[in-house]
Amino acid sequence: MVTTRQEVSLARAGAVAQYYMGSSDAGFVLFCGGRNGEGVHRDCIRYHPEEDSWEEYGEMAEARDESSVALSNGQVYVLGGVDLASVEVFDPETESWTEGPIMPRVVARGCAVSIGDESVVIIGEEDTNSTARSRAWARWLMTPVLSLCSGGHDNVSTNSLPTVYKLDPSTKEWLDLPEMNHPRRDHACLYVELEETDGILVTGGKKLP
Repeated sequence: MVTTRQEVSLARAGAVAQYYMGSSDAGFVLFCGGRNGEGVHRDCIRYHPEEDSWEEYGEMAEARDESSVALSNGQVYVLGGVDLASVEVFDPETESWTEGPIMPRVVARGCAVSIGDESVVIIGEEDTNSTARSRAWARWLMTPVLSLCSGGHDNVSTNSLPTVYKLDPSTKEWLDLPEMNHPRRDHACLYVELEETDGILVTGGKKLP
C-alpha cells in the first residue's frame, strides 16, 4: 500500500536526506540542499513521520547540490557536492553545524553509508558530460576502517573515478585506500553483516565506455 505524505515546501533535486532517531523524540528526517530553477540551496527542513509535517530547520554554511550524507556516531555528515570538497557535520542534539575535514578532492553524486556507529562510506559521483551507464555489478569492500569515500569525479576529469578514501575519526584526516575494481558514479552502497564477516556492498552506477 502506497501512502501519500505531506509534500516538501520547495521542490528540488539533488538534495540529501537522513533519518535520525533521537533519544527524546520519535525521530525525524533531515532534508538539506539541492537545486531547482531558483538555484542551489543551503537550507534544511525536517520531516516528522508520525505527524506527517515539515518544518524549517536551519541552514548549512554552503549551498550544496548532489552531495552525500551519512549518520555517524550520532552526527549527520554532509559530504561534498558539485564543485565542493568540504564537509559539514550536524549535531541533532545541539541543533548546530560545524566544519568537517575537507575531502582530498571534489566528490558529488556519491553514496555514503555508515558502518556501525562510527563509520561513513561515500561512493561515486557523476560527470555531467557523460550519460553512459555501466552494467549492474556488485562487489564486496571488506575493510575494518571507520570511514570511506570512493569513486565519482572531480569536476576536472570527464572520467569516473575508482579512488577510495577513509576518514580516521580520531585524527579527522582522510587517508588513501586501494582503488575499486572499476570507476563508477551514481551507484548504491549498503553495509551488511553476515554470519562470519561484514562489509560494504557496492552495486550499479555509471562509467564511461
